[in-house]
Amino acid sequence: MTPASLARRARGALRYAGGRGAPEVGSTPRERVWSRDTARLWRYRNDAVEIRPPVLIVHSLVSRSYVLDLYPGNSAIAFMLNAGLDVFLLDWGVPDEADAGNTLEHYVDEGIPEALAAACEEAGTEEVTVLGYCFGGVLSLISAARHPELPIRNLALMATPVDFSKMETITALVREGRLDRDDVVEPTGNVAPDVIENGFRLLKPTAEVAQYANLWENLWNDEFMEGYQAMGQWARDHIPFPGAAFRQTTE
Repeated sequence: MTPASLARRARGALRYAGGRGAPEVGSTPRERVWSRDTARLWRYRNDAVEIRPPVLIVHSLVSRSYVLDLYPGNSAIAFMLNAGLDVFLLDWGVPDEADAGNTLEHYVDEGIPEALAAACEEAGTEEVTVLGYCFGGVLSLISAARHPELPIRNLALMATPVDFSKMETITALVREGRLDRDDVVEPTGNVAPDVIENGFRLLKPTAEVAQYANLWENLWNDEFMEGYQAMGQWARDHIPFPGAAFRQTTE
């Protein structure tokens, strides 16, 4: 490696260690068009809508929604807007003690149907395409199955666990009695964010080591560092899992 490359790597290391140069996440312009408790329905600004029906993204319960709008130049939502879509996002927000009793029914029988109605009214359409992300896909599937009358033309899922038997690394802990679900529920009634984060780590135990190795190899690369910092921020930014919904899911 040349002295210039070493200097760029050292600069990248200092920037990462100091938290400097991190991109602004979730910056695509949007407006709130509906809310219920902590849930928010956002509509992203697009003056060049060419494709109907609108897309309503149902986000996960346990992570921040800006992963879909990470930073300028790396945003799934911006990609869809540029393709001519009218994009809505259902963000469940950050649950607190008041949300600990939220069951799956709270989301699939009330939250999603109300958000769908609001999106249709706002966009002036009779149907929408639903894109369920991660656990939001689980909620979308259940909601669509329980309510065939919902105005859903298309249902697509991304990063959604459908067959939980394929997630033995996590599910076996409960199924085999090695973990009591009540042990991870806090006094607030919710599951703490670090429990969720550690659960994802169980799926790929060596992923963090590999990421640091990859980081070391690319400290000199400003473009790589921008993406790494943004994804790293999101990966460490989990939110609580409402206790009642967690118990139903594990049962």
